[in-house]
Amino acid sequence: MEEEKKITEKETKKEVKEEPKKDEKKVEEKVKTDEKKESKTKKDEKKKNKKSKKGLVVFLVILVVIIALAVIGYFVALKYQEKTANEYVDELFIGLKSDDYSEQEKYIEFNELLGSGANTDEADSAEEISVFFDKLDYKILDTKADFQKATIEVEVSNKDMGTVITNYFSKVIQLAFASAFSEDYTEEMVDAELTKYLQEQVNSEEIQTVTNTITIELGKKDGQWDITSDKDELTNVILPGFMEKLESIGNSFSDLAEEE
Repeated sequence: MEEEKKITEKETKKEVKEEPKKDEKKVEEKVKTDEKKESKTKKDEKKKNKKSKKGLVVFLVILVVIIALAVIGYFVALKYQEKTANEYVDELFIGLKSDDYSEQEKYIEFNELLGSGANTDEADSAEEISVFFDKLDYKILDTKADFQKATIEVEVSNKDMGTVITNYFSKVIQLAFASAFSEDYTEEMVDAELTKYLQEQVNSEEIQTVTNTITIELGKKDGQWDITSDKDELTNVILPGFMEKLESIGNSFSDLAEEE
């Protein structure tokens, strides 16, 4: 009995000793399992963070590209507006220097400028008027444009038309007297001589070249550029001294008519 009791006590002690070991093992296994889970969770979080950061970077890159394209597109569009505004100014001067009277009248209204007595025959008018633009030259210095308006700074050179027109009217009076006292001078001869004289005056080295700078203002009309600045100012620069002398000569003739 005593032996059996001792054996039982030994087994009980052994079981008591083994039970804590089993508990410790379970705890250790649980800790390891928790650590693995925690490690896996951290890895998953890192992957998510990486994906999230990668997605954010891609989004930011796309956003920057879109903004850059929008900015580039805006400036390209502005450059195109400047280009078309410059082309309009080119067309203006090319039109004036052409022999096309309808093109010339778009920019300078000669019938209004010269008065009701001006020649209305387009062929004759084009030939006479084109002479005034033979020495016309221009250079675009600066252009600023948006989508509705533009300002173009232009340097314009031409003969001193004030002197040309003064000399021309002196010749008109001279030939008028000559034709009044001579039947040899027909109207056609007088017109031909005046046209020749006008051309000589424009080509003369004695007539100085005048250079002025003007800012031409343009605006959109039906989607196309059109001049919005003062056309009289433009005429004065394109034909320097012309309007002033023409007005002075007109006033002189008016004074003579009143005296009579």
